[in-house]
Amino acid sequence: MALIQARLALLLLVWFVKGHSTSDNVLPVVSAAEEWEQLLITMHQNSNSQPGVFYGRSSPSMPPYSPPDFMVVSQRDVQKELFKPDKQTRPLPLSFKEHLLKATAPPPTTAPARQRFEVLCYIDRILIRVRKDAFKQNIIKDLKFGKCSVTEQDFQYYYLRHSMDADCGYQKEYNMDNFIYTNQLIYRPTGLIIRDEPFDQDIHCKFDRFFHSFKRGFYPILRGQTHYKTLQTNSIYTLTPQDELGNEMTSYTLNQLMQFEAANPSMSSGPGNQRLYIDECYVTPSSDPNSPLQYKVIDNYGCFIDSKVSESTFVIGDSPTSQKFVMPAFLFNTGSAALPSQQLYMHCLLSHGSSTPSQIAKACTYDSSSKKWKELHGNDSVCACCETSCPEQSTVNSQPVSSTFWTVASNERPTKTH
Repeated sequence: MALIQARLALLLLVWFVKGHSTSDNVLPVVSAAEEWEQLLITMHQNSNSQPGVFYGRSSPSMPPYSPPDFMVVSQRDVQKELFKPDKQTRPLPLSFKEHLLKATAPPPTTAPARQRFEVLCYIDRILIRVRKDAFKQNIIKDLKFGKCSVTEQDFQYYYLRHSMDADCGYQKEYNMDNFIYTNQLIYRPTGLIIRDEPFDQDIHCKFDRFFHSFKRGFYPILRGQTHYKTLQTNSIYTLTPQDELGNEMTSYTLNQLMQFEAANPSMSSGPGNQRLYIDECYVTPSSDPNSPLQYKVIDNYGCFIDSKVSESTFVIGDSPTSQKFVMPAFLFNTGSAALPSQQLYMHCLLSHGSSTPSQIAKACTYDSSSKKWKELHGNDSVCACCETSCPEQSTVNSQPVSSTFWTVASNERPTKTH
């Protein structure tokens, strides 16, 4: 019944679009946001229901046990001979009664799930809007509809509005029941690291050719996970991946907050005014600190440069002999929409010095609200050089340390949308 109701809503949309499509494939002069809102308002006034264009998740309200005024069905499901003109009246065929009765149950009461994007299919054009709050960063330059780019944006959405005649890479299919325009909504990040999952999402605009077509279901693909046991290290300095509660961790999902603790237990027997500092840190996909593929997170003698683009921050350690920092998990960009689990390593340069921070011994995090660098223990003036270059110093007191590996995996499963 839900499928029939969703199809009725789609027919209503096609009727509306035919009456409001532009000639010669010229896109409307109003903005994409205004066009979207005008369509929703008109559809609500005409049908007293939400349009059924969001992947069949919305359907028109039907009174219980009231068959629709009209409906379309596939000629594979109904014999056309039963509806040939006749000289006298005759009962409605039983087989067709079953089709009408399928639409008599009440619509589902659950609210439609929120989608990252929504699609409006017109006869002459397509309009897609993508929610900005579904992504961690600005993706406008890497979001494509086939070969076509984002056309507009506002504070909530990216909009892609393109003519069906545009060179976006459409594929067209014609069959007995409908004709279909197919393309892909593609997000492929181009930077060194990934904070949002890339995807290739099929978009289908399907228009009935006066018949109804039932669509097939799909089956999710279940994938297992691999768990790793932490290896022990005998180094004087230690660098340990943890969760937010300080428990040792070996696996994360994309954008999960990772905590790292750098420590030097031998400092506990030294002077009481000493403090551990992290001069620099970077991540590699191998245990080799000299790996050519590196992502720097801390630099310039304690400037947390990744905090300018993420939620990364220094946090106070359990004692002066340790220093903690937090950052969201990421994956290195492999250029593929499929994200396999990656094994990563953190490499840091640690030192110790006076508990009073300086330009060459500090823990500075960028505060996006005030657009200023903040030192963990309050002396913010030592962070002034984070935007340029802090004074060079001898590395005699600094020692390198590498963490054990951890894994990062995708936190979503692929789906198909029709």
